[in-house]
Amino acid sequence: MNRPLRLRLDWPTLAAHAKFMAMETSLTRLPKEFLSELERKFFWWEHVGSQPRSEARILAQAMSMAGFEEVRQLEQMLGYDRLAETMLQAEPGWIDERSWEFWRGRLMRATGRSIPDEAPMRSFHAGPV
Repeated sequence: MNRPLRLRLDWPTLAAHAKFMAMETSLTRLPKEFLSELERKFFWWEHVGSQPRSEARILAQAMSMAGFEEVRQLEQMLGYDRLAETMLQAEPGWIDERSWEFWRGRLMRATGRSIPDEAPMRSFHAGPV
């Protein structure tokens, strides 16, 4: 009697798959149509300046505003390492505190990488002039 092959989808298996996918993704730039879709969806204000938004900025905004279905899509398309790298490259204000905590826990568990407890913040205390 032939039994169907059952795949075991436990956390280590998924994490290993995500690491492989992240290596594949990190070697190439993201598809322009995917980035354009994220930018249209998550940026409602006009772009300032002559330079286009960076991939990291677009991904950070998506990570900050994504619903759970979009979170899963980002994880599947980009892999956990690519998303962790986006967090580490984020500038102040790119990812809100709530999203930072959500992604931090999720990505530290999946990648084993260290991600700071708090999102980058601007400092307005320049000191004496």
